[in-house]
Amino acid sequence: MQQRADEHGLTPEEHAERVFDKVAEGKYWVIPQPDELLPVLQPHTDMILAEKPPELPSARA
Repeated sequence: MQQRADEHGLTPEEHAERVFDKVAEGKYWVIPQPDELLPVLQPHTDMILAEKPPELPSARA
């Protein structure tokens, strides 16, 4: 996760600016990096709604 954040993350200033802009527009749900979050959001939401346990990666390589 840290590597992904390092490669695709926002600086704290960029994050804050995006959040404040959306709040100023009257938005309630703010996603500062939709291109990073939205592709993984639906599968996780479906899993939660189906009450399935998460599939964790195996510790064995």
